[in-house]
Amino acid sequence: MMKKNLFLILFALMCSFPVFSQISWNVKAGFNMSNWSKGSSDTKFDFLCGIGIEYAFDQTWALQPSLLISSKGKKQSLSTGTMTVNQVYAELPVMAAARLRVSDNVNIVLSAGPYFAYGIGGKTSWSDIYDDENTFENDGLSDVMDLDKFDAGIGSGVALEISRFIISIGGEWGLTNLGSINYSPKNENYTLSVGYKF
Repeated sequence: MMKKNLFLILFALMCSFPVFSQISWNVKAGFNMSNWSKGSSDTKFDFLCGIGIEYAFDQTWALQPSLLISSKGKKQSLSTGTMTVNQVYAELPVMAAARLRVSDNVNIVLSAGPYFAYGIGGKTSWSDIYDDENTFENDGLSDVMDLDKFDAGIGSGVALEISRFIISIGGEWGLTNLGSINYSPKNENYTLSVGYKF
């Protein structure tokens, strides 16, 4: 409960942050290439989408909080078939950004900072051998179930801004264990997205 309340407080702070010299909004969508930090598994491709705010301190430095729906997880080949773990999060990255001007209406933006996430859904499938199971609830099938809903870590990225359009790549590295799994994995995720600034 405390972890959920922390996520809600951070989101409220994002929405009520004081006005700086310039504020802009953006929308973004793209895909994730996710995995767990330990164990033998394959990269899982999935989606992300959301909205963001940029609070610009000056022409170079800015703060960029976002609210995203982000699907992560892993795929693993087992002797009985393929297991696919889907973890859908409401995610709040808070990035500090530096904007480097290339030419008129073209910028490169470097960013880094923490992210906080809360699991809102997801199913784990087992190649039709078993029924799908809720990823964040213990249904008694496997120790893969009952993952912790709260996740947090650090992220970084680089973006190309062309006028109001944004193309960005980034990475996220979880710092919290996903649950009571014996080898204590963490989320790892790489993103490619496109966006538009208002």
